Amino acid sequence: MDDKYFVLKNEYKYINFIKDCFVLNDNKCILSFYDNKIFDYDFFIDSIKNELNKKESYLLLHQLVNNIFINDQYLMIEDIELMEMMSVLFLKYSNLFAFHFIKYPAVLAWGYDQSFPFICKNSADLSIYKNIAKNQKLFLR
Repeated sequence: MDDKYFVLKNEYKYINFIKDCFVLNDNKCILSFYDNKIFDYDFFIDSIKNELNKKESYLLLHQLVNNIFINDQYLMIEDIELMEMMSVLFLKYSNLFAFHFIKYPAVLAWGYDQSFPFICKNSADLSIYKNIAKNQKLFLR
């Protein structure tokens, strides 16, 4: 089995980890999209439309209509359901964006071979995140 299979098999652990990090950070997270040019809505929607159910489509549409994108390359998330949906998309299309947590500064990014680099500003914050990962039976290096 490949690395992608392992991640999808344990998807709930990763989703719960990301959601727990979101809650820790007062239900706020910024997504930064990897493409350095202006955010291409059509490309993004075409890339993920088969992964979304009707409710998730409405959640994403709400973001687009209400223009909760910052500078066309960043998306502010303040809704746990939207965060869960974006967590699922991150696992399936991890090369689209990274999560930026603000209260306890950290970045969860995409890496090769389905590894997910987790970068913290300081060791105290890293300890907090390591405990969250441990509760989900995941490990931060």
